[in-house]
Amino acid sequence: MRLKLTVLPLLLLFVLAMPTFAGAKNSEHITISDPVMVAGTKLEPGDYHVIWEGAGPTVQVTFKRGDKVVVTTSATLVNEASPYDGAIKMKTMDNNTRVLEGIQWKKKSLVFDQSSS
Repeated sequence: MRLKLTVLPLLLLFVLAMPTFAGAKNSEHITISDPVMVAGTKLEPGDYHVIWEGAGPTVQVTFKRGDKVVVTTSATLVNEASPYDGAIKMKTMDNNTRVLEGIQWKKKSLVFDQSSS
């Protein structure tokens, strides 16, 4: 009986902590070296925490710098292996504005639809 009383609180602690661990899988960090537009918002050079909600393929992506949300937009989550980790794909528009098209990490990537930008 004593074993059951010891295991039950540990099991409960594990179950309550699962959403915290699950959320950690849906985020990565990137470093942007040049200004880039995302959903009409300019991301200045620096480090960003990229967080997405949903299992895909369409997810909501939030770019945070420190504790501040800079922009939230939609993207397509692609789960596939890549030789890159934190690689940023940009497109230069006619007016020399750089637009974020995608981010690749080792096991996944985010693809942004910037056709309306």
